[in-house]
Amino acid sequence: MARYRFGGGIADWGFGTVTVDGTDHIAQVSAGVAVTFWSDEQGGTQYTDLLDSDSLPVTSVSLADGTGVRARGQIPPLFGPDGVTRMWAQAGTNPRALMVTTDAADITTDPGTILPPLSLSGTVTVGTGVHRLYNDTTVVLRVAGVRASVGTPSSSGSVVVDVNRNGTTIFPTQANRPAIASGSSTSGKNTLAEVTELGVNDYLTVDVDSAGTGAANLVVQILVTRS
Repeated sequence: MARYRFGGGIADWGFGTVTVDGTDHIAQVSAGVAVTFWSDEQGGTQYTDLLDSDSLPVTSVSLADGTGVRARGQIPPLFGPDGVTRMWAQAGTNPRALMVTTDAADITTDPGTILPPLSLSGTVTVGTGVHRLYNDTTVVLRVAGVRASVGTPSSSGSVVVDVNRNGTTIFPTQANRPAIASGSSTSGKNTLAEVTELGVNDYLTVDVDSAGTGAANLVVQILVTRS
């Protein structure tokens, strides 16, 4: 995936309040206070895998004190954890405020790509897949879905397929393998794969683990997205 930018924007400031005789008065910008980042408004998990504006590892940032390029009280730019687009910022022990990545306008949703289908003409039979689909792109892909379908449904028993990455199943929980029930033409879109990363030069194969009775013309489609 990617790290996204936070902070440094027009709304990214830390404030405290002036208290006189036990009454809170006008808010004042704070400086030098450590800002931590969390997964939820309350509770949740603290994000500590952060990078500062120089791409150096940090676990928090401090509100600017006004002596550098940032105005007093501003939250300086930083990069969040891989793939995270929303974080709850907490200055000291104050309530948290939601921060959305400043890269939001540049983020586009990948609808996914269906790889060329692996097919078996004629009667479906049990067997180990020998045809390989390689990731010949320059990026890591992720398996987002698998669909098996047949032109002629089984009259009894299910057609069950397994997808392997470099010879090892992506469905360690075998009960989650795509299955076409007797009398049905498709397994539907299966999103239960537990091993989804497809690195550059990795390859996929498809096994038929159960053929049912009389099923014919099997097609297996694999949907992938950019990591």
